[in-house]
Amino acid sequence: FGKRWAEHLGRTPATGQEAPLWIHAVSVGETLAITPFIRALKAERPELPILLTTTTRTGAEQAAKLGDLVVHRYAPLDYPWAVSAFLSTVKPRALWVMETELWPNWLAACEARHLPVTILNARLSERSCQRYARFQGAFDALSRPLTHLLCQHQDDADRFHRLGIGRERLAVTGSIKFDIQFGDEVQARGRALRQQLGQGRPVWIAASTHQGEDEQVLQAMAKLKGQPVKVSKTLVERKEEPPRPVVNAQGQQTGTLINVIA
Repeated sequence: FGKRWAEHLGRTPATGQEAPLWIHAVSVGETLAITPFIRALKAERPELPILLTTTTRTGAEQAAKLGDLVVHRYAPLDYPWAVSAFLSTVKPRALWVMETELWPNWLAACEARHLPVTILNARLSERSCQRYARFQGAFDALSRPLTHLLCQHQDDADRFHRLGIGRERLAVTGSIKFDIQFGDEVQARGRALRQQLGQGRPVWIAASTHQGEDEQVLQAMAKLKGQPVKVSKTLVERKEEPPRPVVNAQGQQTGTLINVIA
């Protein structure tokens, strides 16, 4: 957790804000997705204090790019005493959570303090819906504090409704991730990369790979050799990591994977 590890235990420095809106984005992807929303919200309500929490360091680094639009803190771990200490310090007016990050002690503490909780970009797969249904009582307790769920798709809303959440608490708003806007520099780099790879050439991206998965991707790509369509492959790690070797089925190193995220 680095030098700010105590924040995860609820030892949160004072924010200097009065009744901020608490927005939680677990990592870098969620923080990127919520950024246009925060900018639009602050443009409409510049007086609204926003406290943005993340769980990961990369999320914190992305949050720092928002400057004085938000105050950033690391989120407390889901222990009752850590959550209680955090809430006692920041005293938020409400909690908005990116995607379906449902932490029981967070939700119970918000319910006890009568804080409204909204889930943004909510999603629920059929598999997860069936799993929750096996433990309906536990899901009822978990979902009771939720004020609104803003779902990505109608199917997500329908599954939440099947689990007992009333339609009045559900809305379909689409995915916030489609609202991400890229600056001219990023678009120029994208066009340059497209030119380098070939304008009409399909590109297969294996994103967020971990150790051991690279070889599986390369084995699958090997089966495409000799096909009429020439495909370019790109492996993209999720986190900043040192270069790691890529080996074949015989254990021989066939290359080195580097982090290509700028």
